[in-house]
Amino acid sequence: MSTETALREWRYGSTQAERLVAGILRLEKYSNIQPQAPLGGGDDGADILCERGRYRWVCAVFFPPTEQMFNQVETKFASDLAKAKAHNLNGFVFMTNQRLTRGQRKTLIEAAADEKQECDVYDVERMRSVLDSPEGYGVRVAYLRISMTPEEQ
Repeated sequence: MSTETALREWRYGSTQAERLVAGILRLEKYSNIQPQAPLGGGDDGADILCERGRYRWVCAVFFPPTEQMFNQVETKFASDLAKAKAHNLNGFVFMTNQRLTRGQRKTLIEAAADEKQECDVYDVERMRSVLDSPEGYGVRVAYLRISMTPEEQ
């Protein structure tokens, strides 16, 4: 199974999704990564709190098990952005296992900018590129159960 397929056909639940995302954030040079309630319970609209550069970020994770239409992704993004703003931090990271076009990513980033939030959007392809890099192999094995190929070794 490919990394893209494993992400798009997510079957490991929200706990593992949030842990995978925490690993991706670490690989992407975010720091002070603080999962809020991956085992369940209230997280006050923030799946993960983290820092990068001079900003403090709220990260929202959206990993549905089936393909979603863009309007469904956009609705989830808007809901998560509104909850993130309540934390009074500087940035919003949105991680989804959905395929987004360049224009769709731009739409989401502009919606966050309208709310005075820095925004970083990770869709399935961006996450795949992180997990299929040499630095990402360990996280990929741990959460997607995809071993290194002979070529990667």
